[in-house]
Amino acid sequence: MNRLIVVGAIFIVLTASGGILAYLAYVDTIYALERANALFSRAETAGFAEGVVLYMDPGRKFLPTEGNPVWIFPTDKTNFRLINNDLNELLERGRMLQKLPRNSDGYQQGMDDLRGRIKTIQIQVSEAAPFLYASLPHILTSLAWTILLLGFISYLSRRKGESAPLDYSGT
Repeated sequence: MNRLIVVGAIFIVLTASGGILAYLAYVDTIYALERANALFSRAETAGFAEGVVLYMDPGRKFLPTEGNPVWIFPTDKTNFRLINNDLNELLERGRMLQKLPRNSDGYQQGMDDLRGRIKTIQIQVSEAAPFLYASLPHILTSLAWTILLLGFISYLSRRKGESAPLDYSGT
């Protein structure tokens, strides 16, 4: 009975640790990018330049500052250094638009341009998200966890075979 409790506890710990690792990886990558994109969406629909700046500034803090998560054939679309440069430029343009009269043609054209560029950044961040989740540290951690779990299951199956020998006496 004690062996069964220990085996069950080890299995629960391994399973729970795998779930916790997956959750933490999600929170660090996908959820952070989703929060950034949610703020960018709010900025895109803001009525005035003040709203664009209000939502864009905290949104960029959820993004990595540099690096390209795409391993094979990376492009500039998923380069976070370039995305951050674009965000800084958009914030600067949003602050400049705040100085213009809201009913001017230049203000409206500037707002339309900001909204279009914000939409482009949202698409770029969304394209980078799966690659960021499938990063080398996440893959290695998942691999180590899988090896531990499979090793434990293999150990259990060998132990089970040892403890209950087959009876081949004829019946």
